Amino acid sequence: MPDYSYEEEFTYDGNKISEILKITYSNGSVLSTSKTFFAYENDLISRIDFYDSNKLLTLVREFKYDSQSRITDINECVDGNCPQECNSPDGNCTTTYHYSSSFSYNSDGSVSLIETDNNENKEYKRTLK
Repeated sequence: MPDYSYEEEFTYDGNKISEILKITYSNGSVLSTSKTFFAYENDLISRIDFYDSNKLLTLVREFKYDSQSRITDINECVDGNCPQECNSPDGNCTTTYHYSSSFSYNSDGSVSLIETDNNENKEYKRTLK
């Protein structure tokens, strides 16, 4: 039975995480490496990009916030099937993420969460207290 282990190296820009390098070992030999990069807007994480050992973009998460710095949307795509910026002159572009989550903040202190799996055309609604 193989013996698996891993190590992670965290890189910061001031007090903000900027990168994570993860090395996975099997029986003492490098099995795989991955890198995760963090982008910021207004001191809040706006995007996380994950690359596997082949330098292929395998996961993207984009984050949006309201004026009170509360998360409102998380959009995620996997396996390099990520939406591109809309460059159409008429603005008629559709960007479909594989997974989307939207949050709304209720007056009773609860949070409503809608998660959408665009691959399966399924939507899940929850209220968190």
